[in-house]
Amino acid sequence: INPMGIKVFITGAGGYLGSVLATQLAGMPEVDSITGVVNQQHLMDTPFQVVQVELSKAGAGSALVEQMRPDLIINCAALAKLDKCESSPDLAQRLNAELPGELAQAARQVGAKVVPPQVRAPPPRARPAAPPAVRPITSGEASRT
Repeated sequence: INPMGIKVFITGAGGYLGSVLATQLAGMPEVDSITGVVNQQHLMDTPFQVVQVELSKAGAGSALVEQMRPDLIINCAALAKLDKCESSPDLAQRLNAELPGELAQAARQVGAKVVPPQVRAPPPRARPAAPPAVRPITSGEASRT
């Protein structure tokens, strides 16, 4: 790790999770620089450097890691919407399966650590009480009403 401070590389910085992580890390004294990788979003007035790269192309992530030589990589890039994953299975395979492996291999080559984003799910809501069981009214019961 760089003795002058940590160089952080965050993919998916245009999404909610990546942008929040990048912004929070930017305020930490241990962090020297943050590079947020976005796909097509144009982020403005961020406390971190923004780089626009099409990570759906094979080799794009590893090339950027080699160029930037970060100490820490946090991969928040993903295709998360189920309908988009179903309609674009090749893209989902690339971003959700191949890209993390590519980044891990590139990290090894430059001596960086890869950290998955840590997300704490909110506590589950209490389930509503089940509705009372409904049974059909028999013909005998219907004639008494």
